[in-house]
Amino acid sequence: VEVGDHHGRPGELDDGGACFTVLGRPASWRTEAAGVGTSLRWTYAWDEPDENVGTWTFEPAQAGRYRVEVHTPAPWGGSQAARYRVRHAG
Repeated sequence: VEVGDHHGRPGELDDGGACFTVLGRPASWRTEAAGVGTSLRWTYAWDEPDENVGTWTFEPAQAGRYRVEVHTPAPWGGSQAARYRVRHAG
């Protein structure tokens, strides 16, 4: 799923798109028939913050302010230990 049309209009990033990568132990990643596009990838929240990581990388068409939201449907979004980090180049 793409981020809108990459021209600043609303859109979604999904774990099935080309801009998503996973790091960590492959055996720790799970796929469920849920979420956007009926596919949801998840892993456990580990003690080591970089143990398993999902990363979305994209470049908006223009500089600006963007709202970033995360949605993980139940029961997979119940961790109190998961961390989210948003970085930018500007």
